[in-house]
Amino acid sequence: MSIWLQVLIGLPIGYLIATLAESFFHRNIQHAGARLRKFWMRYPRLFKPFLRAFYSHHTIHHARTYRRDFVTQFQSKEEQEALDRIMPPGWRERIKHEEYGLTMKGVSGVLLFLLPVLPCVPLLFWLTGPWVTAGTLIPLLIVYPLMSKWIHPLLHHAHEDIVHKATPLEAWLLKTAYMKAVVRGHYLHHRYIHCNYNLLLGGDFLFGVHRKSSAKDREDMARIGLPMD
Repeated sequence: MSIWLQVLIGLPIGYLIATLAESFFHRNIQHAGARLRKFWMRYPRLFKPFLRAFYSHHTIHHARTYRRDFVTQFQSKEEQEALDRIMPPGWRERIKHEEYGLTMKGVSGVLLFLLPVLPCVPLLFWLTGPWVTAGTLIPLLIVYPLMSKWIHPLLHHAHEDIVHKATPLEAWLLKTAYMKAVVRGHYLHHRYIHCNYNLLLGGDFLFGVHRKSSAKDREDMARIGLPMD
C-alpha cells in the first residue's frame, strides 16, 4: 500500500477519534459534574489543569459571560471589570489572556488542551504504523485544537457581521453548510449546556447527546443574526 493511501486512510480515523474525544472530554472536564470535581480537589496539584479548564470554560465562558445573548460577551466595561475582580488571582491573567474562555493562547494552552488525547498517538503508531498515524495527526493534533483556538471566537458573532470582518479564508469557512451547522449546534450548547459539545461534528450523535433546535430556538437564533440555512 502506498504511503499517500495510508495517510488518506488515517484522516477519517483521526477525525473520528478527535470528534469522540472532543464530545467526551468537553462534557467530562469542561462541564465536569460535582462528584468528579470533588475528586480533583483532593489532588489539586495533579488535576490543576482540569480544575482551571472547568472554571475558565463552564464558570467564566458559560455562566459569567454571554449572559445577555450568544453574541454579546459583556454588556458593559463595568461588567467586565466586576468579573475581573472576583476571578482567582492565580488564574485571572491567563483567563483574560484567553479572552475569558473564548480561545487558547500560546503553545502551553494548546498542549494542555491536547493533553487528554496525546496517549492516543503512540497507541495509533503501534496499531497502524507510521503513515496511517501521520494521517490521523492532521485532524487530531491540528484541526481539533484549531477549532477551539481559531474558529470558536468566530462563532459568537452575528453571521453577516463576522463574515464581512473576517479574512477571505474565514469568510469562506463560515459560509459552508458545515460551519453553519457548527454555529447552530454551539448556540444550543450555550442555551442548554448538556448537549452539542462538538465543534468537530459527529461525536455528539454517537454518544447520544446531540440536540436539534426547536421552532423557538430557530426564532431566537434568527433574531441575533445566526445563520439559518
